Amino acid sequence: MPAPTDKKGVQRLLGTINYLAKFVPNMSAVTEPIRKLLKEEHEFIWTHEQQQAFEKLKDIITKNLVLSFYDVSKPVTVSCDASQCGLGEMLIQDNKPVAYASRSLTNAESRYANIERELLCVLFGLERFNDYTYGKHINVESDHKPLEMIVRKSLGCAPPRLQRMLLRLQKYDFSLKYIPGKNLIVPDMLSRAPIKINTNNEVENDIEWS
Repeated sequence: MPAPTDKKGVQRLLGTINYLAKFVPNMSAVTEPIRKLLKEEHEFIWTHEQQQAFEKLKDIITKNLVLSFYDVSKPVTVSCDASQCGLGEMLIQDNKPVAYASRSLTNAESRYANIERELLCVLFGLERFNDYTYGKHINVESDHKPLEMIVRKSLGCAPPRLQRMLLRLQKYDFSLKYIPGKNLIVPDMLSRAPIKINTNNEVENDIEWS
């Protein structure tokens, strides 16, 4: 895999990495030196910093990923965490990771109230892992205790933005359990080093209408 020689090459590389990132935690932290080349204020200059990041990416990709195979007969847990900049998820069976996911928040989402970001995180996790989560009971873990009450109340008791998220969640059979943040290490890490997304985000577009 040759190193990119221009910004289009960087975009193609990051497109591939973004696909692999759902199976490898913290990929976006590794790609940060490369991603900054796409900023308008940066001209394309491939330095030792970018080359180091590129070599590390190749090393991660070529090594065997420590993921378990999904077993339809086993219980499923989605562990979620939201930060000021992103969302992090881990799909778990038998306390072993089956898949990872993360994404950055849009400008609008970064201004959400804390409970709104945390519920958005639950929605993102269940929808991102839809192939594994739809049609069976899912245990959801969150370090935001107020969510336990919100998901149990009637829809009319929630503010409009939360209502729209809760409507999206109605197709899933899940129970939500509070877990202290210190026990959600991987989702926390993923949420703080999220995959950068296009600002035309489907979840935001569907939730923001009024």
